[in-house]
Formats: sequence, structure tokens, C-alpha cells
Amino acid sequence: MMPTKTLIVSNWGGNMGIRIPKDFAEVVGIQEKSKVQAKVVDGAIMIFPLTPPREHIPLAERMAKALEDGTWDGNPAEITKEDREWLEMPSVGEEIPW
Repeated sequence: MMPTKTLIVSNWGGNMGIRIPKDFAEVVGIQEKSKVQAKVVDGAIMIFPLTPPREHIPLAERMAKALEDGTWDGNPAEITKEDREWLEMPSVGEEIPW
């Protein structure tokens, strides 16, 4: 059983909010941009995750799967004319040189 934690309610514009502790979020599968449902039950606010937790898949595995199922041919994406112009543009300020 998770320990009880005291949270602080903050005013965000016209709403009020709390931060969900990371360990609580991990237990129920809530992460940034997850959808949740909130309702009042017997004077308490209940929050239920609606978005199933996403499984972390390493990039190499994603690329291998994309090659396998044919959604990627293994070649890097082409650089458009606009991208090339932007990449070759001279410095105009105090950019950090590469």
C-alpha cells in the first residue's frame, strides 16, 4: 500500500490544481499528457486514469519493427530544399558555432 502524502493546491488561472507525485503516477500508469477522469464521490475527489500506460520501446527496437513491417525502408529521410537552405544559412547573431 502506498503511503499517504499531503499535497498543496495551487491556483492556475481560473482553476486549482495539484501535482501528482511521481511514485503515485507510476503505480497507476499516469504520465505527462495522460487523460484522467475526475469525479466527486462522498465528498472526496477521485481521479481515474483513462489512458493506458505506454510501454517504453527503445529506439533500436522501434526501427527494427518498422523495417520488419515495411513502414520504413531503412533510408534516412530526405532533406527538403527549405531544410537545406536553413542548415546552410550563415550566422546572424551570437549563435554558438558547432
